[in-house]
Amino acid sequence: MVVIIVIIVWIISAVSIIFIMAVGYIVNVGRRSQSLSKVDLLIIQITTIGNTTTYDIAKRVREMNSKMNLPIEIWVVIDEGTDFKGSRYIDRIITVPKSFRSRARYKARALEYARLYRLDLIRKGLLSIRYRVLYLDDDSIPTEGFINDCFYRGDFDILETVIYPRNRGSRLYTFLDYIRTSACLTWCSLFQTLSKPVWVHGEGMCVNSEVDEAISWDFDSKAEDLVYGQIAVSNGFRMGFSYSGVNITSPLTARDFLRQRRRWTWGIIDSLHILPLGSRIRTSIAIMFGFLIFPSSTLFAVLTALNIIYLDPLCYVMGIIAMILWLIHWGVTGYMIGRKPWYFILGLLASYPSSFWTFITTFIAILRRPPERFEVIKKKV
Repeated sequence: MVVIIVIIVWIISAVSIIFIMAVGYIVNVGRRSQSLSKVDLLIIQITTIGNTTTYDIAKRVREMNSKMNLPIEIWVVIDEGTDFKGSRYIDRIITVPKSFRSRARYKARALEYARLYRLDLIRKGLLSIRYRVLYLDDDSIPTEGFINDCFYRGDFDILETVIYPRNRGSRLYTFLDYIRTSACLTWCSLFQTLSKPVWVHGEGMCVNSEVDEAISWDFDSKAEDLVYGQIAVSNGFRMGFSYSGVNITSPLTARDFLRQRRRWTWGIIDSLHILPLGSRIRTSIAIMFGFLIFPSSTLFAVLTALNIIYLDPLCYVMGIIAMILWLIHWGVTGYMIGRKPWYFILGLLASYPSSFWTFITTFIAILRRPPERFEVIKKKV
């Protein structure tokens, strides 16, 4: 019985993480087409409640594009009544009127209005049908590599990328947020490359005009990005994955961290009934695996260390190997975030604290039940 527990709790979980990360990379490289896309315009759309970070993002994208020289337009989407003015870095401001009616609420409502706005421009002959939209939040900055992937790659209808937290706020909470990159390098890298996504995030999602025309944001969900991506894939559109990345700012305080995780956790749970069956099964398994494996493995490790559970030498060696593989994965995660050798060490150090913090914040989020409104946090870039 003990052997079975060791295999399930330690070995399968740790080995599967490093295996999924490696296979995801191999499959991604093997499936990535060398064919170039035929795109006339890349629209970089920032949806905001009026945060001034939007100006900084637009400016940085313009500075990057001064070297790439791609046909890019920066669009900002705001609600009517929002105090937001244009700048020389922003091409178009789309204001969602209060009279606009949609099943969608909050951010999804603004995204749906902007989508219909583009379709209306096409009908009027004011926008080429050969465009792509790169969605950004008002705290996310794409890398040059990802912008290039969004414009040039021809092997996707929807493209996702790695989330890289950067030290623009609290170094502690950035450190504790490393698990987002960890998830991207495992679950997302493989399953999105196979066009069978588990998670889908809105910051750094790129879609082509065919997806934009066919897939609506008109549904009631606080996890609008997850639902949108899953519905698009279930309708036959291909999802791709890029390792280039988008840089985000982690929550600046513990309260914001809890607020963000609570919205995400309940948004995903409440959206499960909307997802297609296959997507619902994959996401449900990932939720249970991610939430249960950490406390189970921690408890088992403690019981083993206290000699309450005895392991024979073979199981002990297998457990040590599994732990080493798990730490290697975290070292790679750290290196991908900082792209410097010492970040590998930082990734190793983040392994347990980041996993522990994610479990605790998710556990508290579930205990507190769903938020009654769409809660936003402070932003910084």
